[in-house]
Amino acid sequence: MLCVQVALPVSGHKDLLSIATVATSGDAVMGGMVATAFERVGESGSTVVVEGQALGDEIEFTDGYTVDRGFASPYFVKDQERQICEQVMGNKSEKL
Repeated sequence: MLCVQVALPVSGHKDLLSIATVATSGDAVMGGMVATAFERVGESGSTVVVEGQALGDEIEFTDGYTVDRGFASPYFVKDQERQICEQVMGNKSEKL
């Protein structure tokens, strides 16, 4: 059996725009937004599409890691009264 590789690497904004436009059923404006988001987050980034009640479309970027609901583990909470997580790195601590 002959196996042919047909996948090509994405080589820039033009390729991203073409793929995103096809993925959004030919909507060039939405394809442009999706392409911009993927270009910004890079190969190892993550994107999430959320339906909202607003009349317009928007892109929101978050650097780092976020937990949408609650805490990933109750053991992260160090201050039970205020429900605050603290990340300890060396000699300094950072509130999350």
